[in-house]
Amino acid sequence: MPAESTFEFGGNCKGAPWRPGWWRWPILAWIGASLIATTVGVWKLQVEAIRAGQSTRAIAFWSDRMTDLNELDSHIRSLNALPKDAPDRALLPEAQNRIESSSASAASTLATLESTLADAPVYAHEADDDQRSEIHTALGSCRSGVENLLVSGRELLRVLATESTDSSLTQMAAFDRRAAECFAETQSLRSMFLDRVRDGIAFQNEATGGTRTIALAMSASVALLIAAISAHVYRMSRLTQTTMSERDEAMRELRARERAIDAASIVAITDLKGRITYANDMFCQLSGYSHEELIGANHRILNSGLHDKVFFKSMYATIASGNIWRGEIRNRAKDGSYYWVDTMIVPMRNSSGSLAGYMSLRIDITEKHESKRKLEEARTQAEAASKAKSDFLANMSHEIRTPITAILGYADLLCFDDFISDTSQAREAARVISSNGRHLLAVINDILDVSKVEAGRLDIERVRFSPYKLVADSVALVMPRATERGLSIKVEYITSTPVMIESDPTRVRQVLLNLLTNALKFTESGGIEVVVSCDKESETMQIVVKDTGVGMTPEQLELVRRFEPFSQADGSTTRRFGGTGLGLRISHSLASMLGGGLRVDSEYKAGTSVTFTFSTGTLAGIQFAERPESASDPACPTAANAASGEGPALTGRRVLLVEDGPDNQRLIRFYLAKAGAEVEIAENGRVAVDVIASGGNRFDLIVMDMQMPELDGYGATRELRRMRCATPIVALTAHAMDGDRQRCLDAGCDEYLTKPIDRSRLIETCAAMCNGADIGRLAA
Repeated sequence: MPAESTFEFGGNCKGAPWRPGWWRWPILAWIGASLIATTVGVWKLQVEAIRAGQSTRAIAFWSDRMTDLNELDSHIRSLNALPKDAPDRALLPEAQNRIESSSASAASTLATLESTLADAPVYAHEADDDQRSEIHTALGSCRSGVENLLVSGRELLRVLATESTDSSLTQMAAFDRRAAECFAETQSLRSMFLDRVRDGIAFQNEATGGTRTIALAMSASVALLIAAISAHVYRMSRLTQTTMSERDEAMRELRARERAIDAASIVAITDLKGRITYANDMFCQLSGYSHEELIGANHRILNSGLHDKVFFKSMYATIASGNIWRGEIRNRAKDGSYYWVDTMIVPMRNSSGSLAGYMSLRIDITEKHESKRKLEEARTQAEAASKAKSDFLANMSHEIRTPITAILGYADLLCFDDFISDTSQAREAARVISSNGRHLLAVINDILDVSKVEAGRLDIERVRFSPYKLVADSVALVMPRATERGLSIKVEYITSTPVMIESDPTRVRQVLLNLLTNALKFTESGGIEVVVSCDKESETMQIVVKDTGVGMTPEQLELVRRFEPFSQADGSTTRRFGGTGLGLRISHSLASMLGGGLRVDSEYKAGTSVTFTFSTGTLAGIQFAERPESASDPACPTAANAASGEGPALTGRRVLLVEDGPDNQRLIRFYLAKAGAEVEIAENGRVAVDVIASGGNRFDLIVMDMQMPELDGYGATRELRRMRCATPIVALTAHAMDGDRQRCLDAGCDEYLTKPIDRSRLIETCAAMCNGADIGRLAA
């Protein structure tokens, strides 16, 4: 307060300084007496409060003992009831266990009572030694009663298990008497304890009554004290309310974080030994185990066996030292499947700072590992594909360069006079050039076919043809080479076969020739067997080509059965026998497109068997035969190879050759003239149109190249048809891709042949066209 302030009590009303008057002594005396009375009252209140506190503690103590006594009474009642609940002998062992357990619990409760009663509080006016002696005597009697009851219960169970009903009833009556004695002992103890509680209440009431007078005398002081206490309590309540609000807010935030963690992570808590004590729903969903299966189980239940002991030792060493561990683990679910988790294990401590358990937070990264695995597989496959294609390119380079080397080399030899002067050498050179040229053409055709297969642009047509004739023609084509190598070829029909079927004869022949060529290539001794059969129900034919060649190991067979492009059984196959590795791939695709398939079986050093199946179309109304006379003998010439081009097939025929290439003009003119035709040449389509326009229809046949300057073959053919020229036109072109044949026919051509020129096919087609035969569907 400021120094100039005054105290008005006892002074003048004008605020003069306070001066004590006569009444100061009574006031001081009253104040002193009040202080003394207050001091004495406080001391007395303290004494009475101590006595009341002693009474309260005593009451609480004996109340707790009453609770223990109730528990003892419960155990005795359970002990008394158990043998009676087991009249069935099958339940006696269980009753024996339960009676032993109840007796042990009762003994434990008695021991607790004895230990706590050693420090039992007493009142100042009581003789504590007499009290304790009386209570301990009652406890001893109670313990004896429980022990006797246990002995009687065991005897009762023995009697129930071994003796008659009368004996068991007698023993049960004795058992009930023992139980009644125990109840009496406990009731005696309960009365003692209740007396102690009543004494405590009376003593507490006496102490409380002594404080009333002092409380009245101190009412004013107490009122002030109450006011102060009230203010303090109010303030403390506000503080407590604030603290509780802050605690509730913290708990809400903690629960929100817990829910967020549970929603975003796979959470589990274990004790120090790795036993699971908590698992959230995501853990159960991912592992496939229920909460009941996980709680109490060891984490080893999820061990996938991928990680070694060193991995887990390092992990446990880290978390046992109180540090956080993080890593990726592969676990095994209940159904045996595996999943990967990004795991963080956090040690948990109790209030004393000791380790109490571990919390693991996991994130499912199975998809990441699966993507990684797929990428690795894709990389491996890409490397394998790259290697296969590299090997294929190297092999293809060899397959192309080898015949080209022979062609160019022998063509160069034919330029030397001293070489061609020897007719036999010249013929051999021509034969080598022709053979290697055909081989080169076969390689190019394989490349084109596999390209069309990969692009899905290979078309299949459906026409009727004789399967007998197709097999005979195909075998006849490879027979010379087989004979040259000392190999036999045998054809066997094991079922009756339709005289005509509906499929693509070109592609069927291509697959069969491919299989026959492969069999010849890989067979050095023995022979080849072709087995033909037909299944009427499934309307399919089956051609099996068996050889006695080198065969394949199981690993090589597995590789071949994949029918992958650019691959053979191994690299040594190409080096030893040659080939591009495209044949089986093309044949497999063609077989699938023909409504069947291709199956390869082989035994190393014993031979290979390839089964070719294809659809026959409907067989309704088709005649079947064991082996009709129309079937050609494979050893004899057929329509496919009978035409030599050297006979008089075109004698007296006038042919207009439309070709812009001088070399091709001379070659084709020689072929046609050798067959007896009279040939006139037009160097492009425009010249051909002019010749026909000026000379009428004096030609029996027009052989038309489709790619020429001025006017190509397509335009020339359309213009000739517009001029109503009815002369047959055979398209002769190097365009051999899908759609090229139809494009030529749409332009007005009657037939389509490809370059390089097959002399026999050329002469055969020209003769048929001149004779007016319809060979628009002639098989290649």
